[in-house]
Amino acid sequence: VPGLFIAKSSALAAFSVGRSTSMVVDCGGGGTSVVPVLDGYVLNKPIQRSHRGGEWLTEQVHNFLGKQSITVHPRYAVNRKRTRDGTLASDLAAFPKTHPSYVQRCRLEAV
Repeated sequence: VPGLFIAKSSALAAFSVGRSTSMVVDCGGGGTSVVPVLDGYVLNKPIQRSHRGGEWLTEQVHNFLGKQSITVHPRYAVNRKRTRDGTLASDLAAFPKTHPSYVQRCRLEAV
C-alpha cells in the first residue's frame, strides 16, 4: 500500500537518534538554525536562524590566511610533477581567461 508521510526535518533528525525531545542544531552551507523539538513536535516560536553557515566560515578562514600572507591557489592552477630523483615539484599555471567567480569558488574549495 503506497503511503506518504510529511514531517519537519528537525523532528526527523531528533527521531533518527532515538529522541523525541531535543534541541536540533542544523549547520548548512548558507545558514544555521537551532530548533527545539518537544515530544516529536517542532516548537516554531523559539526557532533561531542565522545566515552564517559553512560558506561564511570558509571565507573567514580564507581572509585569516590572507592576513597571514598565505596565498591559497585554486587546485586547477597548480601543476604537480615528480622529478627524476623522486621528489614532487609544483608550479603555477596561468589561466588568464578564467572568470573571477570561478577562481574564487575554487580557492574557497581549496581552503
